[in-house]
Amino acid sequence: MSMRRPEQMLWDKIRDIMAGQWRADRGENKILQGMPDVYFSVSSGLTGWLELKVLPMFPKGEHHMVRLPHYTPYQANWHWTHRDFGTKSWIIVRVEDEIFFFAARMALALFEGMSVKDFRKSARIVELKKMDNLKIVDALLQAR
Repeated sequence: MSMRRPEQMLWDKIRDIMAGQWRADRGENKILQGMPDVYFSVSSGLTGWLELKVLPMFPKGEHHMVRLPHYTPYQANWHWTHRDFGTKSWIIVRVEDEIFFFAARMALALFEGMSVKDFRKSARIVELKKMDNLKIVDALLQAR
């Protein structure tokens, strides 16, 4: 049995919390570069795409640059260009015990990198231990 990657474990956590509250499909698209990891729909009418990333820890100091591992220019471009046509998408990043929800408009800034201070200021943050289905939906709505 292979070990699950950090993004897969983040997906497991979100999927388990949202069980019965949404319809979501996760897939890896080897043909269309940049397509997000998850397409979802919540009964309230909220639908969209989620890109899942995990950063093991922040660099020391609030002015040091944060760069997301395995976040490609294709992924940033997908969020940016689809946003222009009304597609809702978010980048969700786990850093230690916090989950950061970023709107698609932050896609390029996340790719280019930003300071720890700006990273925290630009996202909706939910503590992993306190995360439930309402906090996830609220973070998505607030991060638009």
